[in-house]
Amino acid sequence: MENTLQPSDYIRPKEAARYLNVSPRTIARWIACNRIPYIRMGRRMILLRKSSLDRAMDKLTIRSYGDIREEQERSRRNRW
Repeated sequence: MENTLQPSDYIRPKEAARYLNVSPRTIARWIACNRIPYIRMGRRMILLRKSSLDRAMDKLTIRSYGDIREEQERSRRNRW
């Protein structure tokens, strides 16, 4: 089974800003410092893959202290 990409899998930076609920300037900064992967189509057109944006946001997400404690408790219980 082939994994073909659809045009709807890619969005422009302005759409990405709306998708992630951040400013277009934030997207531009992330592109400039290679924090999010992008595809440059010619001199001006940039495309971003939605799945790549989701992965980047997962990396940028900060877990709360409660989440960390819960994971520690779970791993402690599983050791015994």
